Amino acid sequence: MFKKFLIGILLLCINLVGCLESKAVNSNNVEESYKSEKLIELYVPDDNISKWVVEEKNVDISELKNVITALKDTEKCCIPKETEVNSIKIENKIAYVDLSKDFDDSQTGSSAAVKVKIYSIVNTLCLNECFNVDGVKFLIDGKEVETIGPMDVSLIKTPKLEL
Repeated sequence: MFKKFLIGILLLCINLVGCLESKAVNSNNVEESYKSEKLIELYVPDDNISKWVVEEKNVDISELKNVITALKDTEKCCIPKETEVNSIKIENKIAYVDLSKDFDDSQTGSSAAVKVKIYSIVNTLCLNECFNVDGVKFLIDGKEVETIGPMDVSLIKTPKLEL
């Protein structure tokens, strides 16, 4: 009788352990269950730069750098092609996006182009729920900057749906 009880308890424990779902979190705070390709919304301007267009694309989000690369690869995004993504880390629902100095093309970028490239990143990271991001802080080559082009980026940027 005791043996049957012990076997029953053991089977119950094995069953419970098998039913538990664990969600490990990687260094980018993206749940492991989301690793690999996921359909995400990329926010890019329309042809007249008057409103946002949402392009859906499957992106490997195991590394958040791939999201910026996907934005750069769209025809309508203003992110300079030579821009390198040094890192993206998420802490307390804030994405710290560290880009190369090529992103800050102050001499050639108009204020409209700067606004589009900034908010293309902000809207994409914040409005896709899988990233769990409320705001974005920009860094250039690992350093906080006051401005990118004519735009103040000293504070955390939150989504902006109007252009």
